[in-house]
Amino acid sequence: MLIGAVYARNLEFAHECMHFIAFRSRRVNRVVGTALAMTLLTNFEEWRVSHARHHVDVRDEGFAYQPAAIRNWWLLWRNLLALDHFRAALGKCVAAVRGRMPVRSRSERRVRDGFRLMAACLAGGVVFDLMTGQPVFLWLWFLPLIPAAIFNFHIQLPEHFGCVMDNGSALINSRTITTSRFLSWFVNGNNFHASHHWLANAPIRQLARIDAVIHADLAHTESSYGAFFGRYYREVFRNIRAPKGAA
Repeated sequence: MLIGAVYARNLEFAHECMHFIAFRSRRVNRVVGTALAMTLLTNFEEWRVSHARHHVDVRDEGFAYQPAAIRNWWLLWRNLLALDHFRAALGKCVAAVRGRMPVRSRSERRVRDGFRLMAACLAGGVVFDLMTGQPVFLWLWFLPLIPAAIFNFHIQLPEHFGCVMDNGSALINSRTITTSRFLSWFVNGNNFHASHHWLANAPIRQLARIDAVIHADLAHTESSYGAFFGRYYREVFRNIRAPKGAA
């Protein structure tokens, strides 16, 4: 559980690296971000490109799990455990190793190389455990992916969920959540997501100050993560328990 929490937190730091604001050197940002993102089978360069599109249009959003779409427990756990993400990542690892990924630009080459590196690390972990008879990677990487995925779901879902996604203003299409200093550190400032979209390249440590300026104009704010997810899960569970065919 603790290792999974660390992996989820590190993915948020990888997000900071992705904006090239964690370190002064772009190379250091890229190297550190690649390593941290890989723990959740996330390709840094692929994420960076898609995330740039997301900042232009928030409708390009990977965490838009509407309660009405979660019709049973299987779909809920499929989302919580990021099964589609992990399956896609493994498939891309295979495609990259077999030379079946397009390489028409430097960015696409980096994406391919990132998946090849991921494939090598995964294969190396499996081989190490099998040859030594010690489940080191199983316990330190593979199994922690379960809690890491669940933590990551709860960190990223509130960012834009229920907001007006077809509006280009961060005051309307993004959310801010009031929380403790510890939780704000754990999510690496992601509770100030409206501030992040307001000034995407602002240092994470400045997001609270930005929030103080724009907070009164925000359309979507929450008093706590508990308030947000309490409302979300009540609707999800109501939908799961609803008789089949009910409107």
